[in-house]
Amino acid sequence: MVAGFVPAVLSAVAIFAPGVLFTINSMAGTEIISFGPFRHNPEVGGVLGLIISLIIVAIGLLMLWSGKHRWRGFCFITVLIIQEVRGIFSRLIPSKANPLKT
Repeated sequence: MVAGFVPAVLSAVAIFAPGVLFTINSMAGTEIISFGPFRHNPEVGGVLGLIISLIIVAIGLLMLWSGKHRWRGFCFITVLIIQEVRGIFSRLIPSKANPLKT
């Protein structure tokens, strides 16, 4: 969640006060906070960054909420599917340790 919250704050600063970020970059003498392709219009980059960072926060909250017990069924089905796919490929592609007799 922290990985999404800190960029959300920086994106909000870029939307409401982009001059602060330009001042930080000019004080440092280099570009610490990069706006990427939105160098001339940081508000657009701030809006996109805010959307992406809030999606990351939502995913983090979902992971905290769901817990490990809710995902046991999903993991079981995933492992079952992977085992079936491996079985199909092992029948289609013979291994070198157990070659088919011709």
